[in-house]
Amino acid sequence: MRVRNETIDFAFVQKSNKPLDASIQLRPLFRSALAICARKGLTLNHARSLVELSGADWLATGNLWVPGATAEVLFRVAGLVPPRIIIHSRSHIAAISPLANRDMSFLTQPHILDRLSTIEILQEIVVAEVMPSVTVGLYPRTDTPPRVAAAMARHVITVARELARA
Repeated sequence: MRVRNETIDFAFVQKSNKPLDASIQLRPLFRSALAICARKGLTLNHARSLVELSGADWLATGNLWVPGATAEVLFRVAGLVPPRIIIHSRSHIAAISPLANRDMSFLTQPHILDRLSTIEILQEIVVAEVMPSVTVGLYPRTDTPPRVAAAMARHVITVARELARA
């Protein structure tokens, strides 16, 4: 993580399942439920359960799909083997092109889906299972000066609250 090696002062990201390095702290900002989506017009958009989606190809972003993380737990709790990931993208924006051109599912946060849906490509697939939520937070270094950290946190919290309302 670039926060650890001091390339950047902080990161605004989804909470990881990995233990934090002692030089980094987590300041949770909000929780966000997850949503499943796919390209509009696909037959899998009519799915109403994870069982129906478990055989689909999936696009993964971020750390939702690392072993033991949210997506794997979601499927295992439902008694299913986690589905096959065919593309792993570090960016939601970079994920748009593969999603627009392939038949695959995608797990994301609703506010991101809302923004991606505005380009008329994706639609949410509502399933019977309760979707998990993730914590999004600010990860500053523990040695960031309090005045700098406070100003940074105020700005990020304002943005986070806007996202949480979306």
